Amino acid sequence: MAAAEAKDSEGKEAFDDEERDFEIIAEAKITSPVSERKSPSFDLPLAAIQHASAGAKEQPLSEEDRILAMNSAPVRVLFDLPDGSQVESEFQMGHTVEVLKSFVQLECGIAMGEQKLFLDTGFGPLLDPMSLLDYPQIDSRDEVVIRVEGEMEDGGAKK
Repeated sequence: MAAAEAKDSEGKEAFDDEERDFEIIAEAKITSPVSERKSPSFDLPLAAIQHASAGAKEQPLSEEDRILAMNSAPVRVLFDLPDGSQVESEFQMGHTVEVLKSFVQLECGIAMGEQKLFLDTGFGPLLDPMSLLDYPQIDSRDEVVIRVEGEMEDGGAKK
């Protein structure tokens, strides 16, 4: 509802009383401090809030979330190199064998095309397009030992 505006003698806005649907109380005071006021959204008992948050945890993961979690699961890999030394690093279960070979090339100087990777159980060679998830013998909860075959550059020294 539009009120008729006018200026009083001090230049403040004044409103015509006939247009107003409410009474203005000049000396209105807050009767309770802000700390004592309650918001309606916070009037829930603590038990209800805990039950609601517990219910959210019980919801099963969607298929997409489950696959993403499996792919991003960390796995510790220990590489047994041809010279008898070892190199260790952390990968994700969704990483391909090609990622592992790239790591070995950068860290140990064995060309990717010359490498053959075998699980310590004797299974292999591991194939480039496959991911660690594709091998049921690999469990992200355990350290994975991979035997590397290939010619090491620079006299077989790790970089």
